[in-house]
Amino acid sequence: EAEATEKALRLAAKHGRFVSFDLNYRDLMWNGDFDACAAAVRRIQKPPHARHAKREPPIAQRLCPRLRFRPREILRRIKKDAALLNATVDNRPAHIIALSQIDALVDSGLWEHKQYKVFYITLTDILRNYLQCGFGLDVSADTSAELLRHLKAQPNLSTFIQQLRSFLASGDLVKFAKAVPTEQIRNQDITTLRTFIEKTAPKPAPEVPPSVEVKL
Repeated sequence: EAEATEKALRLAAKHGRFVSFDLNYRDLMWNGDFDACAAAVRRIQKPPHARHAKREPPIAQRLCPRLRFRPREILRRIKKDAALLNATVDNRPAHIIALSQIDALVDSGLWEHKQYKVFYITLTDILRNYLQCGFGLDVSADTSAELLRHLKAQPNLSTFIQQLRSFLASGDLVKFAKAVPTEQIRNQDITTLRTFIEKTAPKPAPEVPPSVEVKL
């Protein structure tokens, strides 16, 4: 994604267009490599073709002079977030972590404050992290269609494709089409994710009754 962003910015500059990009660091997508993320941000902020060109202030700063663009501050915040993520190691089983994350999301207040996009980004990330940690599927940067193709190739997960297709479609509508989901749809999506996690979680080993020694 960083390479695609760099290419888009170069093309935009070539044609005299103003563009912007959102800085969204995810530890899973960068494999914990903060330095690679920081290097990509520096390249995007000042691509090679613009090193000797006259620097124009960001469009937001031109519209509002009091607004300052501080890339170094952004990088410091990313580094701090990355350090916190790397410092916290959760050794619980993947399904336990995912279910607790759902509970935390429901209690976060995002829905009540109408932060629907953030809510659904977090909800779908819980699914992606569960697939990564529980089954070793690297779907962090996959589209919904690519994720479903990964699941189709897994015999123990393919039976849930229909339910997850509906779940991912809800998230895509909110994230990309700015749809406003009803509470009923939200509850249905949460239930779908919970059910998927619970049914695909490792089954506990059966308890073996203690042997009884019979003396004759």
